[in-house]
Amino acid sequence: MATILIVDDEEIHARALGRFFDRRGHTCEVVISAPAALAAVRAGRPHLVLLDMRLGEVDGLETLREMQELEPTLPVVVMTGFGSVETAVRAMKAGALDYVQKPMDLEELELVVTRALGETRTRERLEFLQRREVGGPDGLALIGGSPAMHPVYDFIERVARFEGLAASDHPTVLLLGETGTGKDLVARVLHARSTLAREAFIALDCTALPRSLIEAELFGYERGAFTDAKSTKRGLFEVATGGTIFLDEIGELDLEVQGKLLRAIEEKKVRRLGGLSDCRVDVRIIAATNRDLGRLATEGRFRLDLLYRLNVLTLTLPPLREREEDIALLAAHFIGICARKYDRPPKRLTPEAVAALTAFPWIGNVRELAHVIERAMLLVEGETLEGWQLGLESRLPDAEPPRSVSPAAPAPAPETLEAMERHLLQQALESNAWNISRAARRLGVSRELLRYRMRKYAMTPPGR
Repeated sequence: MATILIVDDEEIHARALGRFFDRRGHTCEVVISAPAALAAVRAGRPHLVLLDMRLGEVDGLETLREMQELEPTLPVVVMTGFGSVETAVRAMKAGALDYVQKPMDLEELELVVTRALGETRTRERLEFLQRREVGGPDGLALIGGSPAMHPVYDFIERVARFEGLAASDHPTVLLLGETGTGKDLVARVLHARSTLAREAFIALDCTALPRSLIEAELFGYERGAFTDAKSTKRGLFEVATGGTIFLDEIGELDLEVQGKLLRAIEEKKVRRLGGLSDCRVDVRIIAATNRDLGRLATEGRFRLDLLYRLNVLTLTLPPLREREEDIALLAAHFIGICARKYDRPPKRLTPEAVAALTAFPWIGNVRELAHVIERAMLLVEGETLEGWQLGLESRLPDAEPPRSVSPAAPAPAPETLEAMERHLLQQALESNAWNISRAARRLGVSRELLRYRMRKYAMTPPGR
């Protein structure tokens, strides 16, 4: 139940109200002056305040304003004398949630308090769900200022400027990029920055459901449409009316569903499975894939007309290997997330750990980096993360076996890019007496990257 602060200079009346609400399961605190009321709000935010507009020589309206300064979202119900409509109006303008008139009917007062508490809980739930839906401070954070990210920020800024349009009139957006580059995150940011932010954002991973169920999930079905259809179900297009649908891995949809999706985009209508009539829908489409849709269209596995319809606004997200300047920032960001998630103190990355992270190839991109940091935060004790504690060695590609070269045979001229790279590495190491730091400076790469290449080609100093 709720904690209610009752503020009334008529102590007998205030304590009677307290006993009334105590019997209904609430916890009440009674104060008889404005300073005591403000002190109570500072000490612990109540769920609701019942505030008398006359507190001796103090104007209750001024007390209300001071409470609002301390807690802007604190719900306050004011108690005003009979017929003081002007006072009630002034209180509502000052931020009061509701008012009751003295002498008051206790049942009416209980109804007002119940309604006020219900509205407060509803608002808090909505704010929580909105934070969770768009990712909150962690989930919605686009981290990094590398040159490769500038087009991403510019794209989001441009797309967010469409105002005064119905959801279905927003141009479709197609997000491209390797697995783990953050396409889902960018879709959520696009929704949150747009005029549709207060509406639904519904994401569907097209690989998460069997192909036979995706159509029912998207467009819904009527009762009896198939064996297990015991009741009518609205599809995601209907549920997301006014908002955004994000279709991740859209390249995995089969051709039949692609055709119905194209109709939904073009005609703004869907028909449930087993239905006889169309239903108008109003949604904005954001799609994403790591596949080459042009090649799939050439092979007959993706509708070319759907590709044209999706490919109105297109953004290709950069892989993490092209964002070296952002890796340390992202790692620190994920450390903070894991610290809060697992209630552990955050750890500091040593310079060697930062160098190891920067040099790593990151085939799985940002998602792989997040998993590496999470694993280290769970397994490593202490206040710092060293390079060797990140477990990156086990994630490197298998090194090539040493090549046996006959001492008598002349070294062949490098004919492939791989052979040329190995030759340059060997030359730089030998000319610098196998000093990795000097060799790395000569090659213009980091020491960790040079060590990785040495492991790849199984290159070791003579005698080791």
